[in-house]
Amino acid sequence: GDMASNPRLYFSWLKEWNCVDIVDVEWCDFKDANVILGGGGLLYDDFAPFINHIISNKSNGNIRNLIVWGIGRNRHGLFDESLPPFGEALFEVADLVGLRDCQVNPDWVPCPSVMHPAFEPTNIQISNHEVMVCQHPEDRFRFDYPQGLDDWSELKMKGRITDIINQIKASDHVLSSSYHGALWGVCAGAKVAAVNGFSQKFHTGLPDSVRLLDSLELNQGKRLREAILKSIQVNPDWLAQARMRTISFANDVQKLLSAKQK
Repeated sequence: GDMASNPRLYFSWLKEWNCVDIVDVEWCDFKDANVILGGGGLLYDDFAPFINHIISNKSNGNIRNLIVWGIGRNRHGLFDESLPPFGEALFEVADLVGLRDCQVNPDWVPCPSVMHPAFEPTNIQISNHEVMVCQHPEDRFRFDYPQGLDDWSELKMKGRITDIINQIKASDHVLSSSYHGALWGVCAGAKVAAVNGFSQKFHTGLPDSVRLLDSLELNQGKRLREAILKSIQVNPDWLAQARMRTISFANDVQKLLSAKQK
């Protein structure tokens, strides 16, 4: 999912910007640079050394503008609204902040992947899956689904992004142990449940139409399973709202950059 989260993929005025993986920032020359920090769940404790390096370069004046775009809470095993200390410090020095945590941030800015062209209304898929199970790439987050059912299909969140989105779009229900699987299910107009959510992002970074389940609830018989599926609601307006917020934030970024360059 994060491979589709770079705003440079969707806004032509960013095409000439250099792209650096977060784990390589310590080798970057940030002197007088404009920096967009994005790509999903960067408020994860393992990213602290790299985020702190960026904070240091902003604090000492090396970075001209620091923009936080569509990142969100991602501390594993925690389901509250807390932020890691480096997250608080990041927001203190950033010039512009857009957090994807729509459940706790009124001015949320989604993952830029909501702008992926596969979600365009003209790219409509005919539904051919009653239920699509989207599995996280790491097997430790897998869950069992009813075997022998022709209307249940499964994909793993690996490979070509457009192919993944097209399979999600061809589904009535999406049950996902992947954050982006759930997010893209909402964008595709499916009924979505996040299963075995292992991180804050499932609780803070998805719209409230997404039902939060554990795998046990899906393995207690056909009648209960069908009742759960019927209870999940679609969210037909969310994609338009998410795209509107993304475009508005992109305009704010352009205004900030042009103002500081004058």
